[in-house]
Amino acid sequence: MSDEPSYKLDALGEKYCKLGKIEYNGSLDRLFIDDIDKFIEYNFRDVEILKALDNKFNYIGLTKNLAHKGKIHYDDVYQSSKIHDGAISAYLLSENIVPPSRDRNPIKKANYAGGYLFCPKAGLYRYMFDEDLTSLYPSIIMSLNIGKETLVGRLVTTDDRDNRLALNDLKKMDPKDEFEVENLQRRKKILSVGEILALVEQNKLAITANGVMFRTDKPSTLSVVLAQWFDELTIQNAAFFEEKFFGLDPETNIFYDEEYPYYLLSRAEGDQHFFRLRLGQGYSYSVDMAQGGFYTHGYLVGVGGDNSITINQHDY
Repeated sequence: MSDEPSYKLDALGEKYCKLGKIEYNGSLDRLFIDDIDKFIEYNFRDVEILKALDNKFNYIGLTKNLAHKGKIHYDDVYQSSKIHDGAISAYLLSENIVPPSRDRNPIKKANYAGGYLFCPKAGLYRYMFDEDLTSLYPSIIMSLNIGKETLVGRLVTTDDRDNRLALNDLKKMDPKDEFEVENLQRRKKILSVGEILALVEQNKLAITANGVMFRTDKPSTLSVVLAQWFDELTIQNAAFFEEKFFGLDPETNIFYDEEYPYYLLSRAEGDQHFFRLRLGQGYSYSVDMAQGGFYTHGYLVGVGGDNSITINQHDY
């Protein structure tokens, strides 16, 4: 659910479930005395709205899932660090490893840099697109093998918000430029860019945009836990789809389910790997067969190597 102008139950019920609260005059205490039936109806309706909202968004199930994953209380699910700590500890214990105690002398900063925001240039643009990366931060953690036990060291600069220190950024610098490098014991040494690149490449280290280096010879515990969650998410997402198969009439290019016809407007021929498909009430799409399908308007349309078509319809 995105930011809402009002989080009152009445407003949310009307917007998402077409259910409004029961109206009454005066106070609830007065309503209880004067009209007990309406008082009961009022409370029933509140429960109905909450049930309808949970059926739509499954917040209770999500809260339970996060709490159980992180071995935390339900009211702690909004603190991602607690979920991660609990999940990591549970994973380590399952591997007969005693989780380490907290660092007694942690590095503390007054504040931390957030995500980098580009300042847009005002004007009229054509052919714009919006790119959204799936689970960006967890994907970065897994790709760079970020973890406490895989941490090697970091580049120290006067600008703690410098995010141009990744491998490709270093390769563009003068090899004679120098940086201060800090290891796990917090000892510091001056190294040239050339020496840093040799250190990273020879030891197969991963280096983040802000210059923190991690080992890659073994997966970090955090990466393992996140990978397991991704696999479970894939299985759960698949369970949300009910697979249906349709026979295509070669004469009419129409294939049916119980309610709507689906029209195959043009086939792939020769090296042409696109066909146009209209779903239900006229939605028309150009589908790249080489990509294996697409998802839209509650339908997952899959394309087989033999030009067969599978329609998977979302079950809610």
